[in-house]
Amino acid sequence: MGVDPPPLPVQGHLLAELGYLEESRAAIALDLSVQTLMEYRKDGRGPAFTVVGRTVLYHPTKLGEWLANGGTRQFEEAASKPRSGR
Repeated sequence: MGVDPPPLPVQGHLLAELGYLEESRAAIALDLSVQTLMEYRKDGRGPAFTVVGRTVLYHPTKLGEWLANGGTRQFEEAASKPRSGR
């Protein structure tokens, strides 16, 4: 009697365990269309994201940070830039 090898992990299980959301699910969570979220990402206005292969992923903590900053990265960038004197 041989011992069966352990089962292969479910595809993408680690990403799910870590809480990452695919772009379509992140759009639903933010109450945005996928197209709008894609445009925000391409314009640099959206929440921080990660790309694994060809899949765009968002972590819930980054979505929350983005919302807390008014839903824009420009808020963070503006706050970190020194003001020109008057």
